[in-house]
Amino acid sequence: MKSMLTVRINKDVKDKATAILKKNGMTISSLMQTIISEIVATGDIPITRFQTQVSKEEIFARINALNDLELPVPINLSDDEIRDARLGEKHGFAA
Repeated sequence: MKSMLTVRINKDVKDKATAILKKNGMTISSLMQTIISEIVATGDIPITRFQTQVSKEEIFARINALNDLELPVPINLSDDEIRDARLGEKHGFAA
């Protein structure tokens, strides 16, 4: 059984959101159905901005996920060395 939901929102905000959703193949109705279904399925709000507290387990899981990423190690160069390298790349000479 379907039910209707009515929401009051600023027209300009609605128009902008509608345009963004349309680019992504969605409507406001389909987005709301997806969000509400996710809330029911998970028992939580799927938008982290509205979550008030993150569990320790979630924090550790996020840290471990970041640690598992193979991120490039930063190169320890001075500003002058970076500038010289960029100038060399731009003008075709070795720094």
